Amino acid sequence: MNSESWSGDRQTLHWGQWRWAALMYVLGVAVCAWMSFGLPFVIGAPHQWIMSQDVWSTTSAAQYSWNGGAGYVYSSNPWFAALPGFIYLYAPVTALAGHFGLVVGYPIPLAEPSMWLVTGPFFFLCGSTAVLGVDYLADTLRVSSARRRLIAFSVAVFAVGPTAGFAGHPEDLLALALVCASFALLFRGHPAGAALMLSCGILFQTWAVLALPALIVGVPREMRWRTMLQAASAPAALGVALLAANFHSSATSLLRQPMPDIGQHLPWWALASHLVIHTVYGPQSVVSGSTTRFLAVLVALGAAWGVRNRADEHTIMTCVALAMFARTFFEVEYWPYYVIPAAVMVVLVGAAQTSLSSKRFTVLSVAAFLMYATSTGSYSHWLMAPLLSMAILVVCGALCFICVLRPRVAHRDDMTSADEFVGVVPISR
Repeated sequence: MNSESWSGDRQTLHWGQWRWAALMYVLGVAVCAWMSFGLPFVIGAPHQWIMSQDVWSTTSAAQYSWNGGAGYVYSSNPWFAALPGFIYLYAPVTALAGHFGLVVGYPIPLAEPSMWLVTGPFFFLCGSTAVLGVDYLADTLRVSSARRRLIAFSVAVFAVGPTAGFAGHPEDLLALALVCASFALLFRGHPAGAALMLSCGILFQTWAVLALPALIVGVPREMRWRTMLQAASAPAALGVALLAANFHSSATSLLRQPMPDIGQHLPWWALASHLVIHTVYGPQSVVSGSTTRFLAVLVALGAAWGVRNRADEHTIMTCVALAMFARTFFEVEYWPYYVIPAAVMVVLVGAAQTSLSSKRFTVLSVAAFLMYATSTGSYSHWLMAPLLSMAILVVCGALCFICVLRPRVAHRDDMTSADEFVGVVPISR
């Protein structure tokens, strides 16, 4: 691969058939709103809005940041183990709500905290961006219209709703949207934009750094160091600044990543080191989530190294999916929304394969998302729903990876836009 073949006539940033994705964005917001404000009427609790306690931990950190504690966000919320990009984005919203005297539901739980009327819609709007990012990447991969519609609908209903509306973690969905946009720009021949998008994704969720090796091998050799610096400089600078401002709290949250003993333990739990953190409820004994997470980094590096000389778009996407699988597999504790990046990447890999039948693709992709949605509230130990969710995801991923390893057969309808598309590297047909 050389720079001339890579940087030829670049594809435009045109987003075909984006209206369906925009409609699904609205649907995602509506699903979140229904889960929080409408579902209580269905289950017989009309005076109890549904929201996660994690919402108020994040809100507390955002308020702390807005009031001059931007370098001390982990002192107010030791459970927030990512870079505080979302906290900084969320801080002005909390300031506006505080200006009008709205009440939070933390540390004393409230049935209907008035700040949720502002916080909730903000979370829903941010989380639904995952639909747009995923569809833009699907369009870049030339996924068929029918499959794109199914993917956008599945993400809006089965991913955005449970993650932003129930679990209270729109930052994961924002990071997913930015990672998808990053690789879309990469495949369209815009490496600087791709690096910038991935850099922003890492600022929202540190698991996005697992996609960096695949991004680097997707550009010509002479551009790899520059791409790595463009993608990693801002997150690294922010991390160093936070460590310099408040080393103890920042090191505990960013480097050791405390995990509470309330989720479903995975086998790695027994290997995790223990630590004590201080919260508003007093000292708590927890385990370090970073004990085995470095293994996912090794998988991401190994996958990228293995394909460094044949990095076409489908191989790169497979590397990203494998890295997200590793992230889920090597966690010490299972939280359902951890699965979503792997599920989305696997479904995109499968959707781009013409050798995977539409029927099989539909069944497996919907099953993976549906099982994720049903296990979102399963935070107890060893329940069947989350186990089935992970099993179905593994099966779906295995089938998609097998399709990638098989020789690709050119179809007549697949060749219609071949001359119009110019990806990162020449695409084998």
